[in-house]
Amino acid sequence: MSRFSRIFLITLIVTTGCVNSFSASPRDFWGEGAESGSANLRSGRNFYTADLDRYPSFGIFIHSIAAKKYSAEVEMDALTAGLQRCRADFSLASNSDSLRAYDTLWTHKDQWISQTRFVRFRPKWVVIIIRNTEHGGDANDPLQPDLTVGYVLPATDVFDSTITPEDLLKRGFRDDHPVHRDPHPTFPGYRDVYSIIERFRARNTDVVEEYLKKAAQERQR
Repeated sequence: MSRFSRIFLITLIVTTGCVNSFSASPRDFWGEGAESGSANLRSGRNFYTADLDRYPSFGIFIHSIAAKKYSAEVEMDALTAGLQRCRADFSLASNSDSLRAYDTLWTHKDQWISQTRFVRFRPKWVVIIIRNTEHGGDANDPLQPDLTVGYVLPATDVFDSTITPEDLLKRGFRDDHPVHRDPHPTFPGYRDVYSIIERFRARNTDVVEEYLKKAAQERQR
């Protein structure tokens, strides 16, 4: 191997390592490279995704655990850890209005930052979904069993460190079946449907009013 080839190989390894470790806190990109949410959903790893076309006001976070015995305590610990991770990753970017998301379908070119496919991202809601990798799927819907629970939470409160995860979850919108698979999607990337967001939007007015009422009561105490 020539000296040039060795230098190129070392550079490639170092560059690849940097790409794979870009998720260290803090960060400003709500996503995982140019991969689709569907691809990441099957990976069994933690990941962030934003669907600017179907769910433009929602930042989605899948937090993976491996629990052979699932319980309410395990679930609360996982949700708390997921919230803490999300805060560590994005509080700085959210508070400085520097969050970005990726325009996967090229439908927001007028909002691109410096001619890239990144756009400014200002989510109103954060969706945290717990995935237990110890639970396998079935032939009809392999995603359903291991995506155990999800919460929709106001983004402003997610990034408010004065609100404890426990109090935040008490006021959130919970869904025990957060994702399902559409066998006949209008677009290949839309095969995985975030049912939690669909149901939340269907009940949005009532949910928001109830949340604000509880939040006001908590702050008066």
